Amino acid sequence: MSGEEQADRINPTREKETDNKDASARGAEIAPLEHAKRVEALFDISLTLTQSSDLPELLESALVKMMHAMEIKVAGILLLDQKTKELTLRVHRGASTEFASWVESMREADGFSWHAALSGKPLLVRDVTLEAGLVGIIANNEGFRSLAAIPIMAKTEVMGLLYAASHETREFLEQDMRLFGIIANQMAMAVENAQLAAGIKENAHVDNLTGLYSRQYLIAEIDRKFAHATRSGQKALSLIKIDVDGLKAINDGLGRQVGDAILKELAKIIRLQIRGYDIAARWGGDEFMLLIPEASSEDALKIGRRISSGVKKYRPVIDGMERIVSISMGIASYPIHASDAADIVKAVDRALGVAKRAGGNKLFSATPLASSEDRASASTGPFRTL
Repeated sequence: MSGEEQADRINPTREKETDNKDASARGAEIAPLEHAKRVEALFDISLTLTQSSDLPELLESALVKMMHAMEIKVAGILLLDQKTKELTLRVHRGASTEFASWVESMREADGFSWHAALSGKPLLVRDVTLEAGLVGIIANNEGFRSLAAIPIMAKTEVMGLLYAASHETREFLEQDMRLFGIIANQMAMAVENAQLAAGIKENAHVDNLTGLYSRQYLIAEIDRKFAHATRSGQKALSLIKIDVDGLKAINDGLGRQVGDAILKELAKIIRLQIRGYDIAARWGGDEFMLLIPEASSEDALKIGRRISSGVKKYRPVIDGMERIVSISMGIASYPIHASDAADIVKAVDRALGVAKRAGGNKLFSATPLASSEDRASASTGPFRTL
């Protein structure tokens, strides 16, 4: 579907009362100089989307250039997780954390972004003060007057959503919506290519037993994501290290096949509890490591608790007897626990070590660098009983 075709499918229901005064309501046509500027920006964005197969970097670069060219102060890109069928916010600028979280968590019944994504049609809310429900309340709290949502589609398949907001009523012209549509189409092709390249790369770095990533793959991703976090100024990245309590005793007493079956089941539990863009790997024989981008220590703690809850429900029956499986976890986050990629790996390893020495079945957060000699010892960090 072309950008022009997408723009022509804008939901017209909110514009009926303004049909007789389109010229004044929508403003004049874009001036030739402004049009030339946008064509140049479109070429620049297109070039950006073809220069890299790294999805987070290309999405961020394209969004920043689009916002600059169209003089937009609030925008974001969400991608649809094909497994969970949930929209995940991948990059955003200009809005509060609360607004960004709301956009991500919104469901079909809430309207706006999910309506646009699921219908495959661009959606424009020209004046949010006239909207009832969550859209009006939250957008008004941010001081927004107009909102636009444009699906990112590959053929007939919805891959994500591009959204923009304005502090002025009816700022988005028909030309804006057409340009949004063209950019969304370009993003769809870039996302498709990046996901294909990532799939080929990932298949070469998968642990044969669990289906999770290999240690080597995760080490490379930690370096790359850490560099991205520091360069982009997001300053949020966490690691969770998991050890299966007593797996050696299980292998010795019941056989390695039993231990392998437990590891495979735990890998499934982990996959179900992490986000679509988190990375889980088998770190060693009885250890897992999770890379949680754009997540604080508290965000990682929530994920850790979800995994723990899933493990507690897992009661394998072995030799006619129900067995209890438990895990220990360590959490470390940038920037509060470490200043570089090597340090965060060391910090999460120390945190897990403390949890194991305390008897297992516990979660331990690394000690903040500012408050103690975390590089030498992690003995004073907070315990959480799992």
